[in-house]
Amino acid sequence: MSSDRLSVCLLCISALAFASGCSDSEVEYQTPSDAEAKGSSHPALEEKVAAAPKVNPHGGNPHAGIGRANPRAGGGSPGGFGGNGKEIPSDWKAGDPITMKLPGQQPITFTPDPEWKRERPRNRMREAQFLFPHTDNDQHDGEMWVSSAFGDFESNVSRWRGKFKEFPSPAVSDFSQGDIEIKLVEFEGTYNWSARMGAPVEAREGYGMVVAIVRQNIFFVVIGPKETMAKWRPSFDNMLKSVTLAK
Repeated sequence: MSSDRLSVCLLCISALAFASGCSDSEVEYQTPSDAEAKGSSHPALEEKVAAAPKVNPHGGNPHAGIGRANPRAGGGSPGGFGGNGKEIPSDWKAGDPITMKLPGQQPITFTPDPEWKRERPRNRMREAQFLFPHTDNDQHDGEMWVSSAFGDFESNVSRWRGKFKEFPSPAVSDFSQGDIEIKLVEFEGTYNWSARMGAPVEAREGYGMVVAIVRQNIFFVVIGPKETMAKWRPSFDNMLKSVTLAK
């Protein structure tokens, strides 16, 4: 082999060795995108609960989750209730009616109590969201939100029961508001509250939950301590009586 060919061969071997060394080098770390970090964002996953939790994940810490603001939130209360859902229309005032337009459905209009504080929804699944003040003997405010319905009645009841430590059986009733059929589903017990999906869970004793299923396609959900619920229940009932089909 001539010296020139030997030199070429040595250069090729050196180049291959260098390339091999580069391929084994550590890959530079890249921060994942919001979508990659969040994972699936299917709205049904946020609330889905197959069975009642059997263990408090915080080992009995009654304050777990309190004051932990949602890092993705666009504002709202210190407890992380306000979120990054639909913005509140700038021309809306307390006590004004709200019209909901759902795909393939006739819009409905309802009027919330003017003393309820409207907040930007915690997630994009909710059409509207409110807080109502707690009574002197209660620690937490009540919450009410409105969303499109999903799933069948039995699976939803099981999911709502799973929000309570005791997995309580519901009280179910039906009534009509004009031509609009409404079904009420009510629970009481220790509610497993959290500011958002994946956030720490706080077991809140003496809680109530009422879900009004309007026309089988809209959920009006209200939760809160029993005394606070009792104070504002007439307001919730009056809101349901205000539901009408929008033109």
